[in-house]
Amino acid sequence: GHYVYTSDGHIDWDGVIAMNTSPDAYDSTFGGYVAKGIIRNSVNRHKWYGVISKLEYNLSDNLDVLFGIDWRNFEAKHWREVRNLLGADAYYDKSNENWSEMERYRRLGDKFNYYFKNHVSWIGAFAQSEYRGSNFTIYGTVGASQVKYKHTNYFKKGSPSLESDPINGFTIKGGGSLLLSKELSLYANLGYMSKVPIFDNVISDREFTLNKNPKNEKIIGFEAGALYQSSTGLFSGSANVYYTLWKDRGWSLTYTSANNITYLYNLTGVDARHMGVEFEGTIKPVDIAELNVSASIGDWQWLDDVTGRFSPEDNPTEVKETKIYIKGLKVGDSPQITLAGTLWLYPMKGAKLGVVGRYAGKYYANFDPTRRTDPNDRSQPWKIPSFTLFDLHASYRIPVKLPVKLELSGHVFNLFDTYYISDASDGKNHDAATARVFFGLPRTWNLSLDISF
Repeated sequence: GHYVYTSDGHIDWDGVIAMNTSPDAYDSTFGGYVAKGIIRNSVNRHKWYGVISKLEYNLSDNLDVLFGIDWRNFEAKHWREVRNLLGADAYYDKSNENWSEMERYRRLGDKFNYYFKNHVSWIGAFAQSEYRGSNFTIYGTVGASQVKYKHTNYFKKGSPSLESDPINGFTIKGGGSLLLSKELSLYANLGYMSKVPIFDNVISDREFTLNKNPKNEKIIGFEAGALYQSSTGLFSGSANVYYTLWKDRGWSLTYTSANNITYLYNLTGVDARHMGVEFEGTIKPVDIAELNVSASIGDWQWLDDVTGRFSPEDNPTEVKETKIYIKGLKVGDSPQITLAGTLWLYPMKGAKLGVVGRYAGKYYANFDPTRRTDPNDRSQPWKIPSFTLFDLHASYRIPVKLPVKLELSGHVFNLFDTYYISDASDGKNHDAATARVFFGLPRTWNLSLDISF
């Protein structure tokens, strides 16, 4: 609707009420004031039920097989309703093709703009087998799934439906481990998944269109590593490398423009690659001390430019296409380098003291692909400054003879009161000046008493 704004950009609610009750807002056909601006609710009502079952059978001491089925039914209804008429008697809306002229005058609690139901029917099954030899283990898994989507639009003439054909997907994965000694073992896993597309890439519930040839998403993943456990218990650890290629991913999102128009975007054919190395280990030199360390170094990026379809939320039939230029951009919203360490001390029975340190680097701001429509703009999203945080944890189990157990705990988060950015959204110029940032919490602490039976 239309609103009245103050000089600082906020909605002037008194001004909107005055507009809705002015002589210009009186509608003689309806016989009352018809609002130009209202407050509305977006309602989403879901219903889900299903069955998951599995059967495990030991063919021998070395060979196990496992079977499972998964059946689910999901129904979601979506509509908008009038929440507050802001002084008026009704709101005029003609989005429902089944309404008469007088039914277009919507009152408090009435549905308007859209009203539809989406239905998802899913069935899947899998089989897995594992064989254990004297110094090795191998396993294999296969799975299949079938999904069917249906959409009913109650605001279209006669409340018609769109229904997809059954869409099939599958998964195949295998791997194994090899024990080189009592202390060292190696492992590797390889898998391929043909994932059925999400609902939005098959049926557009706003445009009322059906994609008759949707693409499955393809995910190829590989992982290999080593596990070590010293015979003395002094050290244990693991290291691994991973590579994941995700092709033809669907990406649905909303975007609100500077003039407060909300657009619905649907991107298809999005490809991404994630690869990296990970390590974690534990050192326990004495009974009263233990050190845990971990590290992860990744390289995650988008691989291709894509075409996006978008439409205004209030006018979904006005569909446009635009090219989205994201090839070579780093995946944002999560640090690609993380380091962590925890030193635990056990000074006395029932007492524990820990210092936790963690580092985050190569942390790119989350970016909105709808802003990447310039073929000459290939700049990476803004990289958030790296930061290191420390926390302090302590607990003590009180040695009292009671029918309950008492444990006193204390925690200090961000021990050194570090000033840092915990999250960010990339801006127009891909720099700190145009980014939207969220600062991390300052030093906080709490004390608690845990009572358990």
